[in-house]
Amino acid sequence: MAVPEERRQVTPTTLEPLAAHFGDEPRAYRSPHFVLLYDVEPWQARMHVLLLERTHAQFYEVFGQGDFALRPLGERLVCLLFAEQADFVDYGRAADGMDLSWTGGYYSARTNRVALFQRGWPEQQPDVVDAEPAMALVDREREADQPTLRFSALEPAASDHRADGLASTVHEAAHQLAFNSGLQSRGVMYPLWVSEGLAISFETQNPSKAFGPAYINEPRRADLRVAREAGRLMELEQFVSLVRPPVDDAAMVRAVYAQAWALFHHLYNHEPKALRGYLGRLADLPPGRRSAHVLRREFVSAFGPLEQFGDAWQAHLVALTAE
Repeated sequence: MAVPEERRQVTPTTLEPLAAHFGDEPRAYRSPHFVLLYDVEPWQARMHVLLLERTHAQFYEVFGQGDFALRPLGERLVCLLFAEQADFVDYGRAADGMDLSWTGGYYSARTNRVALFQRGWPEQQPDVVDAEPAMALVDREREADQPTLRFSALEPAASDHRADGLASTVHEAAHQLAFNSGLQSRGVMYPLWVSEGLAISFETQNPSKAFGPAYINEPRRADLRVAREAGRLMELEQFVSLVRPPVDDAAMVRAVYAQAWALFHHLYNHEPKALRGYLGRLADLPPGRRSAHVLRREFVSAFGPLEQFGDAWQAHLVALTAE
């Protein structure tokens, strides 16, 4: 059921405190499902909004095809896009008490907002015209005399999947959509493979094509292959209850995130009914922490004994990492 337009409004009083993070003249783009505050060039903001809407469409399509019960968004989701890294870092410290100097974007379950630092995007507006009606914005007056932008214009700038380009924006938007569509619940503790595996599944460098957990994330598959050959993949018993990645080991972090993608990809494609039930039960839990023992027990209850599940999991790893 569609959400009436009036219910999607984000009021000026909601945005006013956020505007202070952008200095003199913060600007906003409103699309059917998002509102973006920004201080970058208008065409760059517009491209981000189009990408957010594309992610929304693909998120609901892919999970709808898998019969996951998603509710429509009740209001526009708020995103912030900073031109300068220093402003982005200052925002993260003020809003969430976090040092974000190491990243280019994050979703905060506490504030329910996405914040991005624009990095790895073209500095000049691409000279392209390519009609994309599904990406229409609500702020029609901002669309006048502007060429429609083609996503492929950004691909060379986002060639590294860990850079803050296409993949990063889509990754954080997927987090936000998961926690606002009913697929996940804010305040509930999730294993890393759930939250990060889901978001990584939507990373793409070519949003003109379909993407999500039904498809292969090639850069993450490459990371998975390297991690498997180096013996960095974690044992399943430990991995299913992991809630934070290891620190101070970049290679291990890449391995953990690749493994999270692979596990979510495996369950979505081979155990969709069990995955639906598992996510539904977790979304109904009260907020708060749970022990590693409880997290493992929940996994086993949904997907079967680890010894039995491990056989299918190892076969999936072999298939994914085959040359």
